[in-house]
Amino acid sequence: MARMVFNLDNPWLSSYYYLLPPSPSDEITCSFLAYPVPDPIAQPGDLSRFGSIISETPERLEIRLTAYELERMHELKQAWVSKYAEEKMICYLRLGSLEPDFSRSLVFQQGYKIPQVSQQADTAANPTLPAISNAPRLLEPVDLEQEQEEKDHEKHTEDRGENEVDEQAQEQAKDSDHPEWGECVDSSNSGQAPGSTSSTI
Repeated sequence: MARMVFNLDNPWLSSYYYLLPPSPSDEITCSFLAYPVPDPIAQPGDLSRFGSIISETPERLEIRLTAYELERMHELKQAWVSKYAEEKMICYLRLGSLEPDFSRSLVFQQGYKIPQVSQQADTAANPTLPAISNAPRLLEPVDLEQEQEEKDHEKHTEDRGENEVDEQAQEQAKDSDHPEWGECVDSSNSGQAPGSTSSTI
């Protein structure tokens, strides 16, 4: 026996159902989120008004529905949710195959509740996961040409500064190797008597 699985909260359920329609002999299984509905018809109460109950517990309901009662299956679903299920709980529905008397068995069963965890709790529990507001923005546009021009300008400025330092060092080295001309003349005349002149004419 084939089993069809549908998500009753899927907005495309009708399209999917018509593309892959189940046969009368198929057993259909569905999942849905439990939400209370302020409808007087769907208020909790005696669920036997919707069909013949086979077994009923807070976690599971099994009921048999005739062809006419199947038309009220949605009302039965909401009444069962309002009576037993918690809000936003994942629940399951299983519709049995068509019987010779055109009746079907229907089972509602509670699943689990989706945990509601805030973002701050997630960050506190795991400090390695930063908050979204503090996360780095990695998709900002970058002007590569402007960035390259800035790098070239910085490199040119550094090279120019190094050249100026080299020129100053070279000038200082020349000054230390070659004293001023006045000092050279004084040193050349240091051996002559005062008032004498050079013998060269």
